[in-house]
Amino acid sequence: MGLYDLLSFDKSVPNHRILGLAACQRLFPSLAPQGLQGAAQYYDAQVEYAERLCLEVVQSAEAAGAAVLNYTEVTEVQQQNGHVSQLHCRDGLTGQELCFSVSPKTVVVNTAGPWLDEVSNIGTQAGGPKPLSDRRLIGGTKGSHLFVDPFPGAPSTALYVEAVQDGRP
Repeated sequence: MGLYDLLSFDKSVPNHRILGLAACQRLFPSLAPQGLQGAAQYYDAQVEYAERLCLEVVQSAEAAGAAVLNYTEVTEVQQQNGHVSQLHCRDGLTGQELCFSVSPKTVVVNTAGPWLDEVSNIGTQAGGPKPLSDRRLIGGTKGSHLFVDPFPGAPSTALYVEAVQDGRP
């Protein structure tokens, strides 16, 4: 949390704070008390146009030399010595096949969202190279974002918790 505060030093929202058990129960009375010890409260998602922020990040990466592809499907990942060596892709708009050689010092960022594991393991079936990760990295959770006008009894804060039964968000 301290690092989060440091990296967003010029923000307009308060720094994080640690909440003890009593504060958690007062602020979030609907939380199940079993096993609850406390929480960290921080402010996030204070962006009015998140899609614009995403585009700015992509444009900055491209200006710094990143190869940026949109509407592009990774069709094959080749590895050498445990590192990505080539990416084979297909442009979803034109159908054009693309191949990128990747040096060992290059950072490949997988932004496939809920399909992260599927993309990371392309080409690893049927005797191919071992998967890039030996474990599942993402559970395929999908989110829904609903915006409504305030109403009586509406919460004034948001809360992230995991289900007791299976740990899902």
